[in-house]
Amino acid sequence: MHGELGEQQAAAAIAAGYAEAGEDFTAAVNRHRADDTAAVSRLGEIAAQRRELTSRRDTLADRERQLGETSTRLTLERDALVRHRDPLTARVADLAADERLRLLAQTDYVDILAEGTDLLSLLGAQITRADRRRVEIAVEGAEDDRAAAALAATGLLPPVLDVTRALDECENAGIAVTSGWAYLADSVPAQVRAQVLTAAPALANGVLVHNADDLPRARELLTTASLRPTSAVTVATTSDLEAAVTAVTAGAVPSMFVVPTAPALTDRAAAGDEIRLRELARDDRAAEDNSLARQRDVDDELRRSLRALLADCPRATVENLHMQLATYAADLAAVEAELADIRWLN
Repeated sequence: MHGELGEQQAAAAIAAGYAEAGEDFTAAVNRHRADDTAAVSRLGEIAAQRRELTSRRDTLADRERQLGETSTRLTLERDALVRHRDPLTARVADLAADERLRLLAQTDYVDILAEGTDLLSLLGAQITRADRRRVEIAVEGAEDDRAAAALAATGLLPPVLDVTRALDECENAGIAVTSGWAYLADSVPAQVRAQVLTAAPALANGVLVHNADDLPRARELLTTASLRPTSAVTVATTSDLEAAVTAVTAGAVPSMFVVPTAPALTDRAAAGDEIRLRELARDDRAAEDNSLARQRDVDDELRRSLRALLADCPRATVENLHMQLATYAADLAAVEAELADIRWLN
């Protein structure tokens, strides 16, 4: 009875697939228990692998987030450098292409940052030269105004300003005086004026006292007047110049040479030509002054621009910016490559 029951259980186990043909029940149970143990062990391994994969995935996700933040930061910093660099390089390029600076540097290529200090000096010299010349033009214009007023009043050019001031001092003190030029024009025959001028140029260009008795007083007055002339002003008497006229008339030949003077100094008939020539000269000076003013404005603006650039951009700044941007480019490339690897793994 018991044997029949065992055979029935074995047959049922075989029929259910729990045992193999010819395998007894106990062996089948033991095999299944071993399989269960192996399955449990495998499930443990799978669970561990899953935990490892989950941890790795979380680590990659953290790394991806960190790399994303790094990429954003690097991009923002790079873009800020680009915004700083581009205007500077544009300003450098504009100044390097400026024809005025090329002309001053005497080259077709100007290294603005390397030559900036020298260019500032050159521009400063040009501005100073223009200012000085404009002052000279103004002085020449004032002299023309003085000449025009004298020509209108007397028909003659006035003597040099130092002589005019000496004449004014004497006249204000009640001393009768005249200029040597006026005396030549009014009291010396035209045919001998040039010879008299050659014989006594200092008297012709000086102050002549009509009364010889007034000469000591004129000397004292002009000595203490603090006129501070910048040319030699001769003070003599009209009789001294008359002596020169007498010597020339008697046939004396002067041993000196005098550069021919403006005819209107002694010839009223030459006043018209003198006025015309001075008006032409005035027009030329006005054109020169306008040109100088325009060029000075250009040079001054260039100097301001160059000075501002050198303050904002010392010599190595642009090169350093390029190097920093190259570093940012390399760093961003490395970050993007690592991000690509992480995304491929995911």
